[in-house]
Amino acid sequence: MSPATFSTHDIPLAKRTRVYQDTMNELFSLGLQINPDEQEPFDMHMTAYSSPLLRFASLRFSAHSTTRRVVADSNVQTYFLLGLQKEGKTTVVQDGREAAIEPGDLFMVDTGRPFNLKTGAIQTNSLYIPANQLREVFAEADALTAVRIRGDSGAGAMLRGMLDELFELAPNLDEVMATRISTATPHVLAMALSSLARTAEAIPPRLERYHKDRIRRFVRANLHDPNLTADMIARGVDLSPRHVYELFSGEPVTLMKSIWIERLERCRDELSLPLLRYRTISEIAYSWGFRDLAHFSRSFRTRFQQTPREFRRRMLGASAEPAAGDAAGNLAS
Repeated sequence: MSPATFSTHDIPLAKRTRVYQDTMNELFSLGLQINPDEQEPFDMHMTAYSSPLLRFASLRFSAHSTTRRVVADSNVQTYFLLGLQKEGKTTVVQDGREAAIEPGDLFMVDTGRPFNLKTGAIQTNSLYIPANQLREVFAEADALTAVRIRGDSGAGAMLRGMLDELFELAPNLDEVMATRISTATPHVLAMALSSLARTAEAIPPRLERYHKDRIRRFVRANLHDPNLTADMIARGVDLSPRHVYELFSGEPVTLMKSIWIERLERCRDELSLPLLRYRTISEIAYSWGFRDLAHFSRSFRTRFQQTPREFRRRMLGASAEPAAGDAAGNLAS
């Protein structure tokens, strides 16, 4: 693999951050916002290795902060950035957590979600692993972002050695070897992270709540969609389906049953509103994601001990009947 070198040294000060941001987006599909330290001009030097399947870089920075910008295109490839701190200190923040990273430590961030890095003058080596590949072999990867991984023992030492060896080999890597390394890397990383996940840093409750809140917001926004499934939810929040199921495994009802209950309650609320008396029962059921009116009626009766039509008549009286008749009258009575 041939290295690509980039330096801001000869770029006018006013353009340095913009040029660097554009370069990182081109090489690694990263939408970053760089904020230089007010006390000194922004300066950096990077040696990057980028093939279709394997991407890593050695970077030296002046003091600055880096924030991930919002990426509007959901089809953009996102990565887990695994960083090995060689010199200087970094504070990393993601998912409501914060870690102080010192020389010899490692850390990971998900570039598909907001994060912040604040540094002094540093040197760091970074490896970019496609997020979907790592999640396929290690569903708990999201729990280990913005966590300090000590590089002097155990799994951290294994990761540190892997990155150091990769950068030693980099000048002599051909495409065949790069492909083999890219295939093996998610599995090696998953093996090391699994050890960390079994420690006190494994899936903290705060992170669980964060992901559950994201899932519930996505569900509420898509409750009308009859195609709302666990797979659709997982894609929408950028987690694996297995991780989504695991997050709700301790709840009184399953995630999909909670969706079914919420839809029924939304239908019940609309059936009780005088302003919606001219909407048919079938229109209301369809608008909240039900496909089968007979199934909707049975489910409603099971949940509320009366049919939709009985409930509506009780709430609205004779005015409950739409003037044109209810197309689902027989099914919902």
